[in-house]
Amino acid sequence: MVQTQTHCYHLLGLSESATLTEVKRAYRRLARTMHPDAGGDHARFAEITAAYNVLTGRSAPAKAAPRPRSDEDFDRDAAFADFRRRAATFRTRTGTTAQPDSAAQPEGDTQVEDAPQAEHASVDGLETAQVTPEVPRKPGLWARLRSRLRRARVRAMDGTDVRTPLSVDLEMLLRGGERLVAVERLVACPSCAGQGSALCVCGGEGRVLTREKVKVVVPAGARPGAQLRLRRKGNDGVAGGATGDLYLDLQPIEITGYLREGADLRGTLEVPSTLARQGGALAIPTPWGSVRLDVPPGTRDGMRFRLPGQGLPRWQGAGRGELYLLVAVR
Repeated sequence: MVQTQTHCYHLLGLSESATLTEVKRAYRRLARTMHPDAGGDHARFAEITAAYNVLTGRSAPAKAAPRPRSDEDFDRDAAFADFRRRAATFRTRTGTTAQPDSAAQPEGDTQVEDAPQAEHASVDGLETAQVTPEVPRKPGLWARLRSRLRRARVRAMDGTDVRTPLSVDLEMLLRGGERLVAVERLVACPSCAGQGSALCVCGGEGRVLTREKVKVVVPAGARPGAQLRLRRKGNDGVAGGATGDLYLDLQPIEITGYLREGADLRGTLEVPSTLARQGGALAIPTPWGSVRLDVPPGTRDGMRFRLPGQGLPRWQGAGRGELYLLVAVR
């Protein structure tokens, strides 16, 4: 428990000559680190709060001593004492009597008795009015800090991942390369920096939808179902949350006339019966262009030819696959 003002100054790390402004500043600094919600010690936080209340006049110390004052401090007691003196002088001169108004008591611990109610009085035929001043009370430091921390805990949220398909044409499939991909994603609102404000373009969401182009490198040999991941290119988080990732689902073009098996291609080779008996040469279309295939004499239906390196590039590997042709004699 706080016993004396000297002890209070010591708890806040101040000298006894500290002003009220210095007391408030020291308490704010300590409260940010010692509050239980911020991982601080509950007993220690209670001590500095009790010390702060004593030094700011919110509670009485064991031995009374004048609390520190600053130029910005408003002396309510002196203000009301001066008001009563002026009111008494006014009543003496005008011969009017003001009744106490319990509803006009100032907020806080201090109460003023016989505070004059707003009444009309006549001075030389002119009407005047007596008005009781009001002293507004602002929320305390910890109430504002607690409200801010609560809003931050509720609103903070990581951004989600974004997925979009990416078509891969024959040239990109065979050789790979760079592409510019149009992506729709949620980004932090430029007006409120992602904090969310009902008065800005995001309408309080903290993010706005945008369409932007992202450069991506596609390796050769893209397989159906393969993905490319771009870190931190997804939706931005809310109130400082982490940004999600961008996933590109590769959709490579199909090779006309061939069935793909990984990097290998399989197809059918129709051979005229005359050429099959006598032998000869045929031009075979492949993804890389036309190649010459020598058909030996006596080629039969169901035989298979293998063309090395005429398949597709191996995904995330070296070399190419094979091209297999199944003979169909016609």
